[in-house]
Amino acid sequence: MKIVVTGATSFVGLGVVRELLHRGHQVYAVLREHSTKSDLLRENGKFPQGLTILEEDLGNLSKLPERIPGGCDVFLHMGWRGAGSDSRKNESVQEESVQDALNAVRVAKALGCRRFLFTGSQAEYGVKSELTDEETVCEPTSPYGRAKLAVRQQAEVLCRELGLDYGHARIFSTYGPGDHPWSLLSSCVRVFRAGEKMTMTACTQLWNFMYIDDAGRALADLAEYAGNLTDHGCVYNLGGPMDETG
Repeated sequence: MKIVVTGATSFVGLGVVRELLHRGHQVYAVLREHSTKSDLLRENGKFPQGLTILEEDLGNLSKLPERIPGGCDVFLHMGWRGAGSDSRKNESVQEESVQDALNAVRVAKALGCRRFLFTGSQAEYGVKSELTDEETVCEPTSPYGRAKLAVRQQAEVLCRELGLDYGHARIFSTYGPGDHPWSLLSSCVRVFRAGEKMTMTACTQLWNFMYIDDAGRALADLAEYAGNLTDHGCVYNLGGPMDETG
């Protein structure tokens, strides 16, 4: 398949691009112009076979149809202007990202895609005291969570109007090589390897973690799925396996 991927150099983006290429798909990775992270996609100093780099800002995705001959099958939208911890509280930045995502749906239609796949977030649920599944009521407490939920609500309707299959993958906590150095697990590994003591809170929160390679495989599976994702409600929580105690 031919698959467009925005946000391809993000932590999760790198994982899914590697997996898609491993499965033999043609991947069009959309990066910001002169992106300093493009080297992350190289293997042994060069871009792997099957990967095409397209430098285009998220606000100019409408140029993609003229740059991808023959169109594409799936549009995987992971690009987000305000994904950093500071920008997640910025209402205007988050709203820009919502509009980027809706425009990406229109571009997917122009490319002839059959499916639009979007990466949402556990932040859409807000703070919960019970096990969270796809039927849990969303009560986001941050502008970032509200914006991701807005895409889920609006993009599904737009996809239905345009005749596209819509999938919304809510990603829980991922970890692995390339993770942010300030994340919980990265911080623990760094401190423990230095023989130091990790300062923690009361540890009353219960989090679900998923290894980055597993996240890549899950998103690749959703891209490849032959059926209609909306037959299952369109929302898919991506997290690690749970035991009876959570």
